[in-house]
Amino acid sequence: MGRDDPIKDYPLFKEIAYLVYKRYAIKSVALGLLKKDEEYLRHMKVPRSEVIARMKSALALVVTSRHEGFPTVILEAWASHCPVIARNILPLRVLEKLYPGSLLLFNDADDFIRIIEKFHEVKNHLIKAGWNAVKNFDAKIVCEKYYKLYKRLLNSY
Repeated sequence: MGRDDPIKDYPLFKEIAYLVYKRYAIKSVALGLLKKDEEYLRHMKVPRSEVIARMKSALALVVTSRHEGFPTVILEAWASHCPVIARNILPLRVLEKLYPGSLLLFNDADDFIRIIEKFHEVKNHLIKAGWNAVKNFDAKIVCEKYYKLYKRLLNSY
């Protein structure tokens, strides 16, 4: 979850965690939040250095944000072979359109449950598509794109 902030929509994450536990007996973890643990949801604060290790062992990253800029947490998940299930918001629809099959999008908690019912069928495809997508964000590639952009801007003046 990252932050206990209204934009991250923790209540939606908590509802999803409850429904997933009730239906599949899968427990969820909310990182970065220190709240009272529930039978179905554990809250943890971990050092930044441990976040990637947590993703590598997670069944999936669930993004419930109401709005996102460019979510680096998704890049981290993709690089960690962690499938991403995210709220259907414009920036993430654009990201999914650019990298088809790299994440699953949901509208609400009930929609999430419908999607998770097919998760085992698409999990490996999500991991592969995410891994292929994250390669486009390698530091060398990104630096080259910035260099070309700045060069074009400077040449236009």
